Amino acid sequence: MPLSNRLLLVMLLAGALNACGFMPVTQTDHKYAEECGVITKAWKLDTWGASDNLSISGCSDPECLLLFMSVPAATAIISGTIIAIGNTVHWLEKQGKCDDSALNTTINGFMREKEQAGGKHIESRQQFEDLIRPAPPVTD
Repeated sequence: MPLSNRLLLVMLLAGALNACGFMPVTQTDHKYAEECGVITKAWKLDTWGASDNLSISGCSDPECLLLFMSVPAATAIISGTIIAIGNTVHWLEKQGKCDDSALNTTINGFMREKEQAGGKHIESRQQFEDLIRPAPPVTD
């Protein structure tokens, strides 16, 4: 391996170890999780790594500077994807289990309005079939 490639590899590894990045962290401050029995956790983005005033004085090559920019970007993309998927699953579970969720509140309001207007609530396929099936002809 040529000396320039070894030097670049050492600089990349040193840069990766000194760079900052992002990681997904679970949130623990949800009151509804215990009330509704939600199993999944909500996620948030947290940082890790070097201090805020990261020194890159030993980094003068474009490749080294690129590494310092790429590690935070890569970890932000990966962690952001994990958080988006995890929070979507968490939101869906909350909507299904919590009575005060936005979805259940909307459905319950719709059901009340329907019943006040004289509508019927159909809970099964059999109830639907009975409703639309014509009555048998009356024979005397």
